Amino acid sequence: MIISFGYACMTLQTRISGNFSHGQNNASYKNELSIGGTSLLQAISAARSGAKVNFIGRTGCDVFGQKTIEGLRREGIQHSSLLQDMDETPLFAYILDDSETTTITPQFTDIVSDMILPDTSLNTRTLLLLNNDVDLSINEALINRANERGGKTILCDAHSENADYIITQDKNCDTENALIFSYDSLDICRYKGQEFIVNIDQDIVDTSGAFDNFCGAFAACIQAGLDVDRAIRHALISAQLSASKQGLYESYPYLDDIQKLKT
Repeated sequence: MIISFGYACMTLQTRISGNFSHGQNNASYKNELSIGGTSLLQAISAARSGAKVNFIGRTGCDVFGQKTIEGLRREGIQHSSLLQDMDETPLFAYILDDSETTTITPQFTDIVSDMILPDTSLNTRTLLLLNNDVDLSINEALINRANERGGKTILCDAHSENADYIITQDKNCDTENALIFSYDSLDICRYKGQEFIVNIDQDIVDTSGAFDNFCGAFAACIQAGLDVDRAIRHALISAQLSASKQGLYESYPYLDDIQKLKT
């Protein structure tokens, strides 16, 4: 079982003409509102790659929080331990213009505690999937608890020497357990001095959800018992497929889609 731990949010993608600048008026020609948040996107990616996933964390008690619950049900993700107790569901905004993507990230005022994850959920069959929308001290507490009980841990877009793996966009990271993967090179991942390259010859349309897709797909493979090499290659294919279509989790491929492109 993969446990994805963190916040469930709403995500607004706004596409504008020209270049975005704070304090400047821009006309939007397309808006998309969907469930999101780093933890949730990674959970969906892992589930679509064939893993059993349990999402544990917090979301709002408003109408958007209910949409989150409905989305988890559609994806077959367990969520019985998801606390729906925040006054409002946080909102991520992605502003896509002609040259780049600007992300407006919410400030989480309601802190998610590691103690909402019971010890009974952590064992040798558990993979704990963590990311940087949760405070590092909480992540470290969860990693230590999982390590004590023989579980595996993956920390995304943050650093910890105690996790089994970290997945980072920092190209200068020299941590031994780090996989280096970034939006600007979706066909390349570096791990322990080795460069993995898998190019599936797809036009790149929208990279906004590709990093989280890679993290979830990699986690699914590790949980299934695949070696790191095969897990990386699977995740590279998945990330490129997700970026070949518009949208966040809506563009995430399923296991069959990825298997067709494996050689």
